[in-house]
This record gives sequence, C-alpha cells and structure tokens, in this order.
Amino acid sequence: MSSMTLRQASASDWRWLQRELWLWNPLRLLPSRDEYDCLVAPVLRELEHSGSYVGVAAALTRALNEHFGARADRQELMLFAAGVVERFAAEQSR
Repeated sequence: MSSMTLRQASASDWRWLQRELWLWNPLRLLPSRDEYDCLVAPVLRELEHSGSYVGVAAALTRALNEHFGARADRQELMLFAAGVVERFAAEQSR
C-alpha cells in the first residue's frame, strides 16, 4: 500500500470515502452530509495500514459501535469494505 499518512491523504480521498459512506448509509439514517464523517479517518488509516477488506470491515465495526452504538449488517459491511479496498487500491496505482 502507499506510504501516505492520514495527514497526507488527499482531500479527494477524503471526499470520495465520505461520499461512499453516505451512499452506503449503513445505519439507514436520513443523514446530513457529515453524518458518517467520524468513520472516514479510521477507514483511511486501515486502508493505509493493511489495505485488507477484513481490516477495513473491523475498523468500520469498531467505529460504528463507538460513535453510534450500532452495528451494520455483516454481509453488507464486508461487501462495502471489499469495494472500498478495491477502488482505493486502483486509485493509488494510477
């Protein structure tokens, strides 16, 4: 995976992941545009650290529990994590 730190993550990476989380809407909320912003940093950190969908899914599970006291559907969470990892890796290899 790349050597970027969270501080170096581009604004476009942040916005892209923010939008993906908003579209996924894991808690089925009527979210404001920033409802899931608390999930962006943990996911970006995990993308940088491991780049694995299992790691991203674990980071999302922890963050959803810590911030919302809730869980997302496990199958949806794993599919979302796999998609994020795949798209992030493709973008980083450009």
